[in-house]
Amino acid sequence: MSVCKWKGTKRNGGILCEKPITEVVSVTTDDSVITCKECLLLITSKKTTARQTHLNTDFLSFANLGEDGLLNFEKYKAIRDNRNKTGFKDSHIVCRSESPNYFVPENRITNDPKEVSCLHCLKMWGRKDTKKFVLTGVLLEAGLPMKQIKQKVNHASNAELERMLNKMLYGDKV
Repeated sequence: MSVCKWKGTKRNGGILCEKPITEVVSVTTDDSVITCKECLLLITSKKTTARQTHLNTDFLSFANLGEDGLLNFEKYKAIRDNRNKTGFKDSHIVCRSESPNYFVPENRITNDPKEVSCLHCLKMWGRKDTKKFVLTGVLLEAGLPMKQIKQKVNHASNAELERMLNKMLYGDKV
């Protein structure tokens, strides 16, 4: 049993996912209350014409620094839990990190910043603080001492941070 979205008017409307009325607990026009997975998928696909790929908030946990000095990211895999709205554990994305019940299908979330197509996630990725945070985390994992990392990262300009990140992500192609 689920809460589905009502589309249309009172007379000429219906349930968005077209389930029989016996399978539905409640019907609403409020998008934040919907628990029906089919309705949520239909709503998110109709809001944007492009299928945007979002960056996972915890993408640094899946980053590995290879022998060649390039960052490699593990593929995103959602963990099921018992929440009604999303049904996924830790499926927070960068551009909606403050609203955890924002529904994004698993195939549109990535750990790799090179695959992101969402403009909001890219804007968050482009901030100087974010670049400092990512570089500090990666360099700590590589085994550099914190004192040396702070000297390198804190006094760098935005362009230098961008160059360092691009070198780690793309290598000599930059």
